Amino acid sequence: MRIFIRMKTQFTLALVLGSLFSFSQKTDEDYSPAQYKTSTCRSSFQKIQLEGAKNTAENIQQYLKKNLANLKDFRTGLKFNYNNESPGGFHYSFTQTFNGVEVYQSEVKVNTDRQNVIHSIFDNSENTSNWNLSTTGAITNSVIALQNEIPVLCDRKIINNKEVLEANSETVFERDVNSYFAQDSLVSGKVFLPDPLTSSQQNYGCPYCDNDDTTNAQLDAQLQTVNFTTTFTGTQFILENSFVRVSDFDLPTYAPATSTTGQFYFNRSQSGFEDVNAFYHINTMHQHIHTLGFGCADSLIEIDPHAMNGADNSYFSPLASPKRLYYGTGGVDDAEDADVCVHEYGHFVSETAAPSSNVGQQRNSLDEGFGDYLAASYSGALNSYNSNWVFNWDGHNEFWNGRVLNATWVYPDDITGSIYHNGQIWSATLWCIRNSIGRDATDSIILQAHYSYAQNLSMPQAAQLLLDADTLLTGGKYTCPIYACLFYRGLAPNNPLINCSVGINEEGNFPIQFMNHDNSFSLANPNNEKIQLQILNLQGQIIFTADESQLVFNYQNSNLQSAIYLVNIHLNGLSKTFKWSKLN
Repeated sequence: MRIFIRMKTQFTLALVLGSLFSFSQKTDEDYSPAQYKTSTCRSSFQKIQLEGAKNTAENIQQYLKKNLANLKDFRTGLKFNYNNESPGGFHYSFTQTFNGVEVYQSEVKVNTDRQNVIHSIFDNSENTSNWNLSTTGAITNSVIALQNEIPVLCDRKIINNKEVLEANSETVFERDVNSYFAQDSLVSGKVFLPDPLTSSQQNYGCPYCDNDDTTNAQLDAQLQTVNFTTTFTGTQFILENSFVRVSDFDLPTYAPATSTTGQFYFNRSQSGFEDVNAFYHINTMHQHIHTLGFGCADSLIEIDPHAMNGADNSYFSPLASPKRLYYGTGGVDDAEDADVCVHEYGHFVSETAAPSSNVGQQRNSLDEGFGDYLAASYSGALNSYNSNWVFNWDGHNEFWNGRVLNATWVYPDDITGSIYHNGQIWSATLWCIRNSIGRDATDSIILQAHYSYAQNLSMPQAAQLLLDADTLLTGGKYTCPIYACLFYRGLAPNNPLINCSVGINEEGNFPIQFMNHDNSFSLANPNNEKIQLQILNLQGQIIFTADESQLVFNYQNSNLQSAIYLVNIHLNGLSKTFKWSKLN
């Protein structure tokens, strides 16, 4: 990893790093890189049936924490690295942590079949029970390594094509990466996270303005140094890996950025900045999708961060091989805004999950709404400023208005001929769900639903697929909050009864009566039974909960602003959602 910050520690570390790279066929057959560990990992081939309905990283982590001796220390944890799927099963990789800091070369690998049975475990974890190490000074690229069996906090870097472990500001080992050919390499670069307005919490206006791609001190202050994986060709690092490749296939002509040092440090006045920014955000989005367990983004996408011959637009081409993303340079360069990068990447994800299905006006609208949601979900995880906006830097300015996630439009009354307008009904629905159940759960459900998409799909049909996806992934855990958001947007049946354990029940036998008043509401409970009450706003956020058993329950809150709210009532395994219009 690569961040040029020197650390002061209590130790000087003298150890030899293991290889980050696999050998090419050109490597000398007698070459033997120095190794950090001389022993092999511990292993188990005992077949173990895991508890739970299906394989999940959380289930695996719980099993490992319970059964691996080196993970009994309360200070240790497991960082989830990846989950790969093969025809025979699933393969989970974790790294041991100590007080949140990675332990060097401590991978724990678990391999399972599709029946939730562990077939093998490979364990490189360390016994930390006697460790007495402060991790207060740890930074992003810190690792803990052992020197003579003593744990030491280290700085892990790549400097001038050399890999380094550093302690006490002293270089104690270096390794020339030029001895390896065309292998994945960790480098660093400067990007916006997710854009200069969001990170600075400013609205558009100079000095926070495009000004014909001119940079300034305020915009440069929003550049953040990040690490990412590229390819080393033997002479230079290029912006390419197994999933994303920066190319120049459309006008204007700009050669993709390269580096001989592993540093991709540009500002927005230089063409290399858009290359690095788009490459980083797309890779990070891919990693998130992959971590959730979906392979729909695991093929190569080619991107041109300077395309469209200067137009202020971007698009995805599913017909090219590999598929391509075109980012325009009119107005604010599209590749400078993480929202644009991820929105267009969303079309690629949708296409790979359900190939050739994006046909039909409502299906097109769903794709636009999905892209807007995916972009905002990604950016919102980085910074919540103006989180209801999409394209915070590229739009909402003199060039165009951008889009939002809190539009109040409903289906079918507000459907128009514009797929971008209609898409905001869908993105607002997904955003409502995310605000209720969280990013990972919502992202997983919408990704799962996309695998079932078909040509000419309607928005209500897509809504049903969301409920179905929740059933497949969680057994219907999130039926109620999902339904509340769908109901408000007109995407679910009117006034259903919801049995949260099994789904929608429309038998019409719900005994609670709801009475809407201008500034309050009442519930009639003739059987005096205990009910669970939730009040949610239109973003799906719970603002009031209570358990009540009164014959008549009255709710009034003068501090609550005038708006439409959802009142969820749960009784004896049934649930019903009412719409409350608070007028004053």
